[in-house]
Amino acid sequence: MAAHGLAARTRVADTQAVALQQREQLAAVLAKYGLKRAETKGQWDPVQDLEHLGVGINSKTGHFYTTADRRKNISKMAKSIRCSAARHQRLVGARWLAEFCGLGGLQSGALL
Repeated sequence: MAAHGLAARTRVADTQAVALQQREQLAAVLAKYGLKRAETKGQWDPVQDLEHLGVGINSKTGHFYTTADRRKNISKMAKSIRCSAARHQRLVGARWLAEFCGLGGLQSGALL
């Protein structure tokens, strides 16, 4: 599909009319190749503020941010780790700590 000027990435349009036109072009290319998109997946309608996997993207301001739910999950996990460490002579399971680091690390780009 890249040969047709479409890439597998987020596209930002200057106006809603352009976004709708690009959406129709993409639909035509998908249909041409016999591909169907899952109706319940993805954001098909143009928006300026989108949340996906705990990261918010505001295309109007150009900002990435961590969603409230993701911040709550990070905080909850941090508290659980601190409590567990206090109960177990400051020892924390490696997998649990790695999961927490991954959860927080994924958000580092949004937090900057």
